[in-house]
Amino acid sequence: MQGLQDIIKTYDLSEVVCLAGRLSDPHFMAAVNAGGPCGEPAQSAMGESSATLLNALFAGAAVIVWNHGCLRGVSLRRRL
Repeated sequence: MQGLQDIIKTYDLSEVVCLAGRLSDPHFMAAVNAGGPCGEPAQSAMGESSATLLNALFAGAAVIVWNHGCLRGVSLRRRL
């Protein structure tokens, strides 16, 4: 997590990026429903997906993910 915090600080994004850490289900859903994209920094060991990712997608949130695991086969029209 320190690496992400360093990037946020380097690019002066602390006012627009929130690293929430672990949240209870109600707090997580409130954060997801507040708007903005969600990040999925976890890397799966066996190609599985996380419940956090699935809940965010179910809530209609845009999710930023890495090209790994079950998401490796997802075709993106434009890569950032």
